[in-house]
Amino acid sequence: MTGRRFGDELGPTYLEAVEARDDDRCATLVEVIEHYLVTDLEANLALYYGDIGEEFESVHLGSTVEFSV
Repeated sequence: MTGRRFGDELGPTYLEAVEARDDDRCATLVEVIEHYLVTDLEANLALYYGDIGEEFESVHLGSTVEFSV
């Protein structure tokens, strides 16, 4: 998931599911959103700690998860 796909595809798809009150689809999409946000945050932390010369132990960075939406 790239930032562009997140904004262009996932965000609008999630909002459509909310509008349609499709709770199952919303729950699935929230999993995708949360995975994206956690890995994005870890990537930023890894860059920060790398810049200051500190070790950073990533948990999710580089992981992939398959979602069916």
